[in-house]
Amino acid sequence: MKKSLKEQLADKGISSEAIRYVIISHFHADHIGGLCDFPQAQFICHREAVDAIRHKKGWSALIKGFLPGLLPSDFYERLIFLENEVKLDANLAPFSLGFDVFNDGRLMAISLPGHAPGHIGLYFKSINDTFLIADSCWHQETFQTLVYPSELTYLVHHDRMAYRKTIQNLHALYQQNKAIRMIPAHCTHARREIQGNM
Repeated sequence: MKKSLKEQLADKGISSEAIRYVIISHFHADHIGGLCDFPQAQFICHREAVDAIRHKKGWSALIKGFLPGLLPSDFYERLIFLENEVKLDANLAPFSLGFDVFNDGRLMAISLPGHAPGHIGLYFKSINDTFLIADSCWHQETFQTLVYPSELTYLVHHDRMAYRKTIQNLHALYQQNKAIRMIPAHCTHARREIQGNM
């Protein structure tokens, strides 16, 4: 993407100051880089994700992919933790539990462990069900054909076994419910498809 999210919203006539909530999948720098652009938003995330970075600074933060300077100065005062897991619809199996973000059944945060502590994806229940799977894999081919990434990539993952299990679960979901559009955050194929539909 050549434009920041703030700029992309402005292109559509939406001020970043009008955004009330930002959901954080995890705290790697490439996923929190624009948080300061949303001065009125509350930040929603998994408590485990915050616990893993709260006291990190300097080298200990950097080696975990976290840059504390990217957080707004009042970040911790604006936090909302995902709590009280609920049972998911059977169409999301093997995922069975998630967090009903706004308590209306339309947006579910689902734990996708392995890449980072407290790593989550977002499932949008609509006519075109969509599951944003963040960094649980980087290419759709990973969950479509169950091809694991290069061994070198495990240097950036928090828990290798949990990461592989998450990929297996995504593959199982894909096999039994291809109607759900699953979108990895960094997948070039998915990005081209989305841009083609805009």
